[in-house]
Amino acid sequence: MSTNGTGPSDGSNGSVVTPDQGAPSTAPATPHEPECATGTPRTRPVPQVWPTAADRDAPAGAGWDALHEKIEESPAPQAMPLREARRLAQLALMIVLVCVGLAGGVWFLIPTEYTGRTELLYPVAVEQSTGFLREDRNLTTQLLLIGSRAVVEPVAGAHGVTVEDLQRRVTVEVVDSSEIIRVDVRAADRAEAVQLAGELTTRYMEISAGTRSAPAREYVSTELDKTRAALRTNPAPNLRERERALVAQLDSLTTADLARPVPTVLVPPFSVSAPAGPGVDVALVTGALLGVLVAAPVVLLRARRRRR
Repeated sequence: MSTNGTGPSDGSNGSVVTPDQGAPSTAPATPHEPECATGTPRTRPVPQVWPTAADRDAPAGAGWDALHEKIEESPAPQAMPLREARRLAQLALMIVLVCVGLAGGVWFLIPTEYTGRTELLYPVAVEQSTGFLREDRNLTTQLLLIGSRAVVEPVAGAHGVTVEDLQRRVTVEVVDSSEIIRVDVRAADRAEAVQLAGELTTRYMEISAGTRSAPAREYVSTELDKTRAALRTNPAPNLRERERALVAQLDSLTTADLARPVPTVLVPPFSVSAPAGPGVDVALVTGALLGVLVAAPVVLLRARRRRR
């Protein structure tokens, strides 16, 4: 304590600090946390983490540079050895050659057939109006007639084959939307194919001529002869009327027959030079394509297993 009565020399307010009170604390006071209704203190909010001075001072793009360095340091994929690539190429070539050989063997095992061909002209009369539909129907009827059982059965019986077998070897079509009908017949021999085409054409012409009004014409001619014979003995008016009616009916049948299309042979039967069916070149190309389709997945699978 000062003796001059000016108070304490440390600048305090003159209060005396007792030993029980101790020195004042220099630590900052902690704020009181409010409590919830349950009595438990509330949790503090998570403090935000701000970038440090080192992060702010780092140059832009440093993270990408580190990623590039890691990628460059990673080991590069190993290339396939030349020896292994040759083995895979040899395997693919072997598969293709096997498929080509199988296709050629199948082609040689299939018996060769030859084609006999003939062409018919079936003109559609202009007087038969009803247009394109009528014309198409007439041609379709002739196509079905040529391949029908009525035409094929006698020819098949003469050659000792079944009707179904001969029908399978007969192809009938209209050439380029024209009035020409093409008839193709396949057989194991060229001469037999030409003979079958000729016999089928002859049989078709006979049936086509028989589909005309021959029965009706025969009936009308017979009735006309009877009526004229009766007129010689009894010239009655009713017989004269019947004679005129029969003559008119016979004239109409004749006109209808003249207007009906008559098929004619445009090209006589001949042998087509090329054999029927695909040639050996088509078979070999097909085998090669099949070999490539088989070899590709096999080679890829083996290459993937080698890399593992």
